[in-house]
Amino acid sequence: MSNIPDFVLPGTKPRSYFSKTSLGHLLVSPQRFLDYLHGRLDKSTSGIEFGRIHDKMCFSGMTATEAIATMDVFDDVKVVESIIKDNPASKAPKATKVWKEALAEFNAGLLPSSHVVMRSDLDKAIAMHSVYTNHPLHAFHVEGSKYQVDRTGLIGGYPVRAICDVETPNYVIEGKSTTNLDSFYWDAKKFNYDLQAYILRALFGKDVVFHVQSTEDPYEVQERTCSEAWYEAGEKKYLRACGLYEDYIRCGDENAIRNYYVSLEL
Repeated sequence: MSNIPDFVLPGTKPRSYFSKTSLGHLLVSPQRFLDYLHGRLDKSTSGIEFGRIHDKMCFSGMTATEAIATMDVFDDVKVVESIIKDNPASKAPKATKVWKEALAEFNAGLLPSSHVVMRSDLDKAIAMHSVYTNHPLHAFHVEGSKYQVDRTGLIGGYPVRAICDVETPNYVIEGKSTTNLDSFYWDAKKFNYDLQAYILRALFGKDVVFHVQSTEDPYEVQERTCSEAWYEAGEKKYLRACGLYEDYIRCGDENAIRNYYVSLEL
């Protein structure tokens, strides 16, 4: 039997590869994986996530000016100030009708593929970009580096796709932002950065280095290298996800998928 994942399911976009994101959903449950494929997990947000803005600013190979030119900036600061001015008691200005109408009007003239960015997020990303590009770790972006490199290959017989932020001659660099540098290890486990590191090393044949930047002023930057134990933890997650795919998704047992649960000892 071929190991090519058969993701051509009713109501889903055809996919012929695993990714860190899809595998992460599969590790939660087979049903969540199917919900992801059907687009039922898509979030309706007022703008792209901050991590993506940070990536575009610091790890796209573009200058700050070039990166900003690709974004459609919604001045949330101005709108919030206006709402508070008219209603000083407002504790949730972004939940008001005025906010929703202002954002809807802004979005009305944009294409579906537009990158809507909140002004407050962009201002923070610009400040973080200034700190990062003047940091010694930025020297890792040596001449000859490639940005946002897309690669698909077989891992354990399954096709997997990954995009790395920066591929240097010696390393793969992944940029991350965090509210707390001290708790990054636990965030990394939660968001499956060990799985991501395993996939990237398998596809690119290079060790992975995380450049982690705090989202709090003064926007400190730190480096996190990956131990063999970290890669092994990612490999265990990968193998478990592949097993869940074989046992639940490929066989298509809807009853088994519906009744799946995890039992852990505390």
